Amino acid sequence: MMANRAWTTRLQNSIRNLVPQFDQSLVYNVLDNARNSEHALQFFRWVERAGLFQHDSDTHLKIIERLGRASKLNHARCILLDMPKKGAELDEDMFVVLIDSCGGYMMAKRFFNKMVEEGYEEIFVEMKGKNIAPMVISYTTMIKGYISAGKVDDALRMFEEMKNFDVKPNAVTCTTLLSLSVVW
Repeated sequence: MMANRAWTTRLQNSIRNLVPQFDQSLVYNVLDNARNSEHALQFFRWVERAGLFQHDSDTHLKIIERLGRASKLNHARCILLDMPKKGAELDEDMFVVLIDSCGGYMMAKRFFNKMVEEGYEEIFVEMKGKNIAPMVISYTTMIKGYISAGKVDDALRMFEEMKNFDVKPNAVTCTTLLSLSVVW
């Protein structure tokens, strides 16, 4: 139904009449299968505002992922940072998905520079500021982003920070660091 129509009040009413109850599985699947990220975002906001569903960690993670893949990073970041106001728990996976979206978005050096200009590098700092201890995947994602942008010193600084916090590198971290020999 959503795939063939613009998002309007009429569509919302049709959905409401069709669906007797909005549960986690339904909302998650709609977010995952919506025609485009804009429809997913509108649905996400609508079910919450209308009092039809209170989003949990899984539905937050799914919309952040959808928005990240569509390079709508500011929307994704706002949803992430609004979660505590709604009583939703933040966890590392949320930040990793957003950071990874930034990494996918910036396949070349100019995109990385744009990310830094717009403050997305600060997402990692915000995560730590909210007492969410970064784990190996967060560090590896940041290291990979720095390396792909040719910022070797920043990648090595991130690796040192990782070691200082007793976060053990995994195979992906090691492979990523080995790619430094290609960069050098």
